[in-house]
Amino acid sequence: MAWTALETDTAALLEAEGFARSEALIVTALASHRYARTLGKLIDVLSGHTGLENIENTQRAVTNLVAADILIITQHGHQDIITLAPDVSRILEDSGKSAAAVAVATLEQVPVARVRALGPMAAKAIVVSFAEAIATAERVIRLPFFSSTATIEGIDALSERAHAGVEVRVMLASPEVMSKLRGASHAQRTKRAIASWRETTRHWPNTELRVATRAEDVELGGSMSIDTRLLRLDVHEPLAERSIYGEMIEVNSAGGNVIRMFDSYFDQAWMRARPVHWTARAARLVASWKWAVVSAAAILAIVYLPSNSWRELVIGIAATSILAAADESSGRVKLLWRRLAQAIRDN
Repeated sequence: MAWTALETDTAALLEAEGFARSEALIVTALASHRYARTLGKLIDVLSGHTGLENIENTQRAVTNLVAADILIITQHGHQDIITLAPDVSRILEDSGKSAAAVAVATLEQVPVARVRALGPMAAKAIVVSFAEAIATAERVIRLPFFSSTATIEGIDALSERAHAGVEVRVMLASPEVMSKLRGASHAQRTKRAIASWRETTRHWPNTELRVATRAEDVELGGSMSIDTRLLRLDVHEPLAERSIYGEMIEVNSAGGNVIRMFDSYFDQAWMRARPVHWTARAARLVASWKWAVVSAAAILAIVYLPSNSWRELVIGIAATSILAAADESSGRVKLLWRRLAQAIRDN
C-alpha cells in the first residue's frame, strides 16, 4: 500500500526525531488507519505497506513501540489487541518530539480513507491497475466474471501469482444463466469464455475454474477480492447493462466488513458452482461420498468383527470420521437449512 504525501511527511518527522524507519512507518500507519489488531494480524496488515514488507523487522519494531508505550495492548474478549496509544501526541510532546507530535495529531484527525472511486470500467487506468492489484496477492484471489475470456489484461500476473502459491478461484456464468440475464445470443459467447479459461488455466497450479448455475450468483461479475484486504467492486445493474459499463470502486482493509461480505457471498456461490476441470469434478464427487463410504465400512466392521481390540479401534476411527464429517460439512448444512427455511417462508 502506497503512502500519501501527509503520511510520508509524518514518517519523515518521526524518523528525524529519533525513531527507526520501520517504527516511524508503523506509528504513521496506525495513526492514519486506526488499526486495532492482534499481533499476528497487525503484522500481516502492516506488511502490505511499502517499507514494512520484512516481517521480522516489523515485528521487532512493534515490540519496541509497545515497550515505549507508543503502542498499547488492551483486552478485547479473550484477545490482546494492539493499538496506538490514545495520548500518543502527549507522549511524543513530553519526550521532546514536538514536531512529530503535531504531525501525528494532524494525521489522526484526517478521516479514514476506506473507499475510493476508480472511474468507469472501460477506462485504461482500471485495466492497468487490475494487473497491479493482482500482483500484490499473497493468499487467495476471488475472481467472478460474466463471460469474459482469458485474454484479459493481467492474465500474466494472475498466472504468476498462481505459480507463486496463491490460490486462484475463477467463477464464470453458465450459458443458461447468461441466456436468462442477457438473452439467448449470449450463450455461445459464454461457452467460448469457459473454453478459453479452461484451456488457459489447464496447467496452472493452485487454480480452479467453476461455472455458476444461478443468476444471483454471478451478479458480482467484474469484481475481484484479494486476501480479504482489498476489494475492487464493479457497480452496475446486471439486468440492464454489461459489467464493462459499470463504475469501479476500491475498498481497502479499513472497509473490512464490506470485503468480508463480498467474500462470504462469493464463497457461498462458489460452493454451489460446478467445477469445469474433470479432476476437480472427481475430487468434489469423492468428497461428497467419502464420509458415506467410511461410515458404511465402519458399520460393517463393527457388525462382523469379533468383540476385541480391533473392533474398538474401528469404533474409534468411525467416531472420529463422523465428527470430522460434521465439521467439514457444517457450511453446507447451514446453507441447506437456510434454503429449507426460505422455501417454508415462501410457501
